[in-house]
Amino acid sequence: MLGRKVGIAIEGEVIRTCTRLGGKVVTMPACIVRNARLGSARHYVGADALMRHAEDPESWEIHWPLLGTEHHDRDGVYQLLREVVIRSLGRGRVFRPEVICAVAADVSGSARRQLLQVFSSFGTRTAYLVDLPVAHMLALQKSHAHLSRYVLLDCQRTRMDCSLIADGFVIAHASSLGDESVTAGGAETGAKISDRLHALISDVQNVSPHELWDEAYAHGVVLTGTAAEEKALQEKVSALPGIALHLTADPEFHAVRGVTQAIDDWNAIKRAYVYIK
Repeated sequence: MLGRKVGIAIEGEVIRTCTRLGGKVVTMPACIVRNARLGSARHYVGADALMRHAEDPESWEIHWPLLGTEHHDRDGVYQLLREVVIRSLGRGRVFRPEVICAVAADVSGSARRQLLQVFSSFGTRTAYLVDLPVAHMLALQKSHAHLSRYVLLDCQRTRMDCSLIADGFVIAHASSLGDESVTAGGAETGAKISDRLHALISDVQNVSPHELWDEAYAHGVVLTGTAAEEKALQEKVSALPGIALHLTADPEFHAVRGVTQAIDDWNAIKRAYVYIK
């Protein structure tokens, strides 16, 4: 147990964990249910929470504490992350573990401090936070070593993130949140997704150095995230003018693989991190 570490990626409605490079990835829904009568005294998290809510939605209220840029449900955040660490490392820990956790780039400073305090409160020795674009970048340094400058497009169910990556740094970033799934069918919905995609890339381009953007865009767009394998989304990205599309291997687990990379090689991530001891 000495020196045990766990890599965590908080990606919208799911949390993924891995304890070693190439190891098994555990995925858990990032939700908690509480009994409407008993409140926080009785709760379930993850898949158990979804099951309880499906069986009796009136008695079991469902919450997603880690969605959004602010995390107002501190108890929900605590219960979720505690369960994540227990499932990854077990209860009988002789030594306190280290945690490296990736979060969305637009998560606020107060929410980040809350995450670090929660990790510290249940016995982690050290907790480090990095942005999800950094986690993806670390994974790409192994799988796409020939790309030093590129545009990264991370697509989840209803969320899209675009980042300009250059020489190991995230130069610019923008997010797009919507109600419709990025893989939804239908001409009208498909047009909305295409418009969101164009607007998102334009937002990153507008805040990026022009020469750096042109060079990175010429190298292509790297598509990753849980929605990356959907043909409809790939077609929308490929339709962008002058684009070369690169699809990451195993895109659903790409971010947590990048975080796990940092577990074995801390020097790869030391440029950009927040920490608490």
